[in-house]
Amino acid sequence: MILKNLKIFAARHTMIFVFFILAQIVTLSGVFVTYNYLEQEISTQKSYYEGMRTYTVQLSGSENIDENISEVLRSNDNIQRIYTVTVDGDFIFCGDYYGKSVKKFNVTLGTYLSDDDIVKGEKKIVIPLSMSKDFSIGDMYLFNNEKYEITGVSIDDNFYIPYNSLNDKSLISGVCVVLNDELSSSQSDEFMNRLSGIFKNSVIMPPSEEYGDEMNSFRLVMVIIILLLSLGIFNLSYLYSFILEKRKKQYSVLQICGCTKLRGILIYAGEVIIVSVASYILSALLFKFALLPLIMNIDSLTVEAMGISSYLFLFVCYIIIMMCIFLPCVIKYSSKTVVQQYKN
Repeated sequence: MILKNLKIFAARHTMIFVFFILAQIVTLSGVFVTYNYLEQEISTQKSYYEGMRTYTVQLSGSENIDENISEVLRSNDNIQRIYTVTVDGDFIFCGDYYGKSVKKFNVTLGTYLSDDDIVKGEKKIVIPLSMSKDFSIGDMYLFNNEKYEITGVSIDDNFYIPYNSLNDKSLISGVCVVLNDELSSSQSDEFMNRLSGIFKNSVIMPPSEEYGDEMNSFRLVMVIIILLLSLGIFNLSYLYSFILEKRKKQYSVLQICGCTKLRGILIYAGEVIIVSVASYILSALLFKFALLPLIMNIDSLTVEAMGISSYLFLFVCYIIIMMCIFLPCVIKYSSKTVVQQYKN
C-alpha cells in the first residue's frame, strides 16, 4: 500500500518528487562533509592533547630498557601508555609497548595494530598518510632490513610498529610516557626527576603553550554549518507540507474507501521513512565515491575519517530528525476529513 501510493504520487508529480529527493541528498551530503571534517578534527585534537601529556626520555643506550619501562609502570598509576621512538632518516617509528594499554588509534585506511600483534611482536606496521599513495594495505614495507606487513594508514606522519618486533634495541632513541592527566608544574618536575633517575638520561617535558586559533575557527565554522543544515531540514518540512496538499485527491479516495486516521498516519510516515532511507543511501554513496575524492584532491590534508559506526550514528539521527519534523505534518494532514481537505 505504501509503495503503491508513493509510486502513484511520483508518477503524477515527478518534478516535485525528484526535487524532494534531491533536497534531502543535498542536505545529507552537507552533513557527511561536516561530520567527516569533525571526525578528522577530533583525531587531530587527540594527537595534540596527547602531546601535551607526553614526557620523552632521550636515550643514550639501550641497556635495561625493558626493566626501566617496567619500573616506570610500577611507579605511577597515572600512565596511559608507553611507546618507544626510533628515528630512521626523516621518519619516526613509534613502537607501542605491550605492558600498558595499547593505543586505540583511529586509522584512515585499514586497521591499527591489535593487542595480540603488539604482545607477540608481529612484523606489522601502520604507515603515515604521506606514504599512502605509494603503498597499499597488505604490501610489505622494509624496515631495519626486515619486511613488515602494512595493516593501516595513520592520520599523522609517524609509523607505528609493535615494540617487541624490534630485535635490535639499539635503534631506539627515546621512550615516550603518556599520562592520563596533565600535571601541575611541581608534579611535572617531580615526575621528570623520577624518569631521569630511572633511565639515567635527560627528559623532555611536554609543551606548555595553549592551543592556537585553529579550534576557535573550527567551532565557528561548525556553528555556521549546523545552522545552515538546520535551516535546510526545516525547509524540507515546508516542501513536504506542499507535497501533502498536492495529494488531497489521492488521500480523499483512501478515506472514502475506509482508510482511518491512524492508517493514514502510518501510510505517510512509512513513505517518509522509505524516502529518507533511499536518500540516505544515495547520499552516502555520493559522498564516499564522488564528494570525498574531490575534496581530497583539492585539499591533501583531508582524509576519510568516517567509519561504519559514524554512518550508522548519522543514519539513526537523521531518521529521528526526519520523523520529528515530518510526523506533525503527517498527523495534521491525516486528521482532516474529506470535506476539510477541499474546504480551503
